[in-house]
Amino acid sequence: MSKLNDIQKDVLSEIINIGIGKAGNLFNDILETHITLNVPKINIIPASELDLLLKKMGYNQLSSVQQKFHGRFGGTSALMFPTDSVQNLVSALTGEKADTPEFDTLRDGTLMEIGNILNNALLGTMSNFFKLSFDFDLPEFEESEIDKLFQPVVNPDSDGIILLSEANFFVESLQLKGFILLVFNLKNIELLTSLLDRIIEEEGND
Repeated sequence: MSKLNDIQKDVLSEIINIGIGKAGNLFNDILETHITLNVPKINIIPASELDLLLKKMGYNQLSSVQQKFHGRFGGTSALMFPTDSVQNLVSALTGEKADTPEFDTLRDGTLMEIGNILNNALLGTMSNFFKLSFDFDLPEFEESEIDKLFQPVVNPDSDGIILLSEANFFVESLQLKGFILLVFNLKNIELLTSLLDRIIEEEGND
């Protein structure tokens, strides 16, 4: 498996954090609710270790909004929440209680909007830095156990690279935790390293 060196990891982490910051600003404007996003850690792991890593964190049932992107550089971007965090987040944003008949429909629509905002901000930032254009599939919402949730996205027998970013969501007095998952196709890993090297070289010449 191709690996990223420390400098490449730092540059990629910076790009992701910039994208997350843009998403946070859009959340505040569009949802009219003060939301702060903080990304304290980014893990870069083999695809085969994703399921084990998440289970070690204590998560089993997750809700996810996934969006595939294509081009010279492709993969999948996903926003994930534990079930209890989803209920708290949607209730905070909409004022609807989790035990009402309308909640499930409202939950799905709200998460789709949140995932779409975040994925587009993140992938748009990547597009600008890498100077590449992406085509996007429509976002998809799914709620399931971890192993079933990522079967369409991650082949556990592959040696692909997964970027797993743990994002803390602060909504007013609530502290909510979610995850941002970036899956890069194995055939594009060499392209990823070359793009990062170009950015490093350009920053060194500034």
